[in-house]
Amino acid sequence: MPKVTIALSWDATCSDPVDFLNRLFVRALGDRAVVRVQQAFAASDVCSGQACVSGACKGVCAPGSSNCSGTIPQTCNSQGTWDNGTITSGQCGAVCTPSVGKSCSGNTLLTCDANGKWPTTGIQCTSVCSGGACTGSCVPGATRCSSNKSQTCDATGNWNAGTACTYTCNTNTGLCAGECTPSAKQCSGTQYQVCDSNFMWGSAQTCGAGLACAGAGNCTCRMSTPDWSTKKTPQRILNIQIVFSLPTPFVILPPNPHCPAVP
Repeated sequence: MPKVTIALSWDATCSDPVDFLNRLFVRALGDRAVVRVQQAFAASDVCSGQACVSGACKGVCAPGSSNCSGTIPQTCNSQGTWDNGTITSGQCGAVCTPSVGKSCSGNTLLTCDANGKWPTTGIQCTSVCSGGACTGSCVPGATRCSSNKSQTCDATGNWNAGTACTYTCNTNTGLCAGECTPSAKQCSGTQYQVCDSNFMWGSAQTCGAGLACAGAGNCTCRMSTPDWSTKKTPQRILNIQIVFSLPTPFVILPPNPHCPAVP
């Protein structure tokens, strides 16, 4: 197969004549033709880092090339100038997509700024910041009362089932409180106490003369039991009946209601 060698002088400044003529002669002579173009052009005749516009090298970039201007991606157009693209997470150093990206910093919700960076300030969530959103209905660790139960806010910002209180739930603290049921009684030594409306035992009160607190906080007749173990000799208990006359009129006072009647 014959070879055709052509020597040309090309007065162009924009396009590559070697590529142009190779394509031209292959098209004219068929795929069987092998064309080698020898040219006498200076390297400066071809646009480098610019665009060929109306037979002249213009612009600041080669069409199709890419660049970053800060976090803004750029693409060179046919005129040799940069077209700005959209800031996107993962491109040109951007760590998030402006306005779209959301993140949590502790309990603070952050929104990606215009430069594709996370700001230092954001919105303070009233409950929990999780997965780039404010969620929950309470602050973790908080307590409240609900139907005489003490509830605690869990780590997800939701109230747990709660613990039933024995006496009452303090609405100020949200915790179970109290030590007794209002109006209940108890003994404190020989004195008695009454539970007040705050579910707390009141101050000790003294029973009447000859009375002492016993059982469930009731005042009863004070009875003493002799200690027979201290006796050295057996003792005989005698029933002595005394008969005497009383002047008229004579008033007999009623017995102490808290003490047993004398037969």
